[in-house]
Amino acid sequence: MVSPDDGDEDNTEIPVPAFIVDPDVQDGTLVREEAGWGGGGHFASCIISVDAVRSASALRRLDILKFFKKVEIPPRRDGGKVTRDEIYSDFGHGVRWGRRDMVQAASNKHQEVIWWLYRNTRAPRAMKSVLMVAVYNGDIVLLEWFRAKYRTQGLDPDSEDEDYEVGEEKL
Repeated sequence: MVSPDDGDEDNTEIPVPAFIVDPDVQDGTLVREEAGWGGGGHFASCIISVDAVRSASALRRLDILKFFKKVEIPPRRDGGKVTRDEIYSDFGHGVRWGRRDMVQAASNKHQEVIWWLYRNTRAPRAMKSVLMVAVYNGDIVLLEWFRAKYRTQGLDPDSEDEDYEVGEEKL
């Protein structure tokens, strides 16, 4: 494995799907960080970091997020995290869907990434931060989505439906 401090770092571009997103690269180029990975379609089980998920979200790389979901070890019924035994037994890969991956997507107005993460991943979300970013950016599309998803009496003065409480998700 090449050390991050090593000047001879292998930055060969590889085709998507790839599992490493270099957070220092702003143009969305994927780079290989492990010299031993041959790109043959299979790689040793690993934990895909929160930073990789956030970077893919910020770069609007829905293809990478879908790849992470495809290779992820299915969530446990008890809500617990993936165990090292499952990872080392080559059942799949642990994916650390983060609280702020949707915030990264919202910061760049990537609504389709936000909606996909919301529908397809089970993770605690910093929804208040996503809302604040949408307001700050003037992202009307995302604000309308929030309005439809999280209706409150204070948000819609014409709403007569008293079943909705502040912050309760509309089903």
